[in-house]
Formats: sequence, C-alpha cells, structure tokens
Amino acid sequence: MRFFFDVREGTALLIDEEGTECTSVEDAVRQASYAVTEIGADTLPDKGGGELSVEVRDGDVGIAAVSLRLQIRPWSSLERIRGAEGQ
Repeated sequence: MRFFFDVREGTALLIDEEGTECTSVEDAVRQASYAVTEIGADTLPDKGGGELSVEVRDGDVGIAAVSLRLQIRPWSSLERIRGAEGQ
C-alpha cells in the first residue's frame, strides 16, 4: 500500500508527491512517528522551539497526523528555588 507523508511546520506545508510503500496503516503511522522525531530533532532546536507534524494520507484520504512540539521556557528565579528545595 502506498502512503503519502506531508510535512507541516507552522504555516508551511511540504506535500509528498511520491509516497512510500508500507505494509499497513499501522506501519505508515509508525513511519510518520519516526519521521517527525528525526525532522524535529534536526530543525526545532535551532529555531528555539516550534511545532511540526507529519500528516499521513492514502491518496486524497487523510489517515493520521503525528505531531511534535518543542517549547523552551526559561525558569524564573522562584521556580529554580522551588526546584532546589524539592531535592
């Protein structure tokens, strides 16, 4: 079965026009999970965070979306103190 893996990052959408052969829907979703973590690891830290998703489809029919969000939030001084007290 051929599935297509479109990549969405913010408002940008990269359409997969070739597709990839997978043995099942579950296999396609698993491949999307691997892809979103690999792409996210390569792109999101350099941008200071963000959201990324890989949308799986079978032709024109959407199957699943696998998303990853990286949020970097500096701790306030109070949060650092509370964290040290809990140790």
